[in-house]
Amino acid sequence: NWCVRTHDHHCPWVGTCVGEYNRVFFFWFLFFQVLELAWFLLEGSSALFRRAGRRGSEPEGNNALLCIGLLLIILFAIMVSCLLCFHCYLASVNVTTWENITWHKISYLMKLDPDSGSPFSRGLLWNLKVYCCVARVCPTFLRRLCSCGVPDPSWAPGGWCVWELGDPDVPCILSNDYYSCC
Repeated sequence: NWCVRTHDHHCPWVGTCVGEYNRVFFFWFLFFQVLELAWFLLEGSSALFRRAGRRGSEPEGNNALLCIGLLLIILFAIMVSCLLCFHCYLASVNVTTWENITWHKISYLMKLDPDSGSPFSRGLLWNLKVYCCVARVCPTFLRRLCSCGVPDPSWAPGGWCVWELGDPDVPCILSNDYYSCC
């Protein structure tokens, strides 16, 4: 039992809670899982097409097993890709999975409209900087390199970000006046 800062979710695949300290590593874990699944899909598909060109040399059972394996890889690739896209969205709006799912049950969010954005969001670049460059993880020179004119967040003595409620904000790339998906 311990407290996880900016708790996002508990991940059974990595066996730990994802939060402020390790969420960027979880993002890269998902990214490389998508690449790995794409590689397996490519290799399996090319093997299946090579076998199809040499009919009669391989037992048909092997092709059936390869097709089942490829279907499973496609299923996992779709699921992990959707999860990666979801975490890209969460990083861009500075919201955790827990906040996104249970917005109306959280005391500091229940009176706010989810469509107006997160009270912790300070714009797309700031949100990505806070997501990717946590002081405890990211070396100082790298934080300065990726500042892009974006002000640094307030850092606590232990290297943690100090979160302050502000006016809700939706990063401009995610909001528009021309279309709506709902």
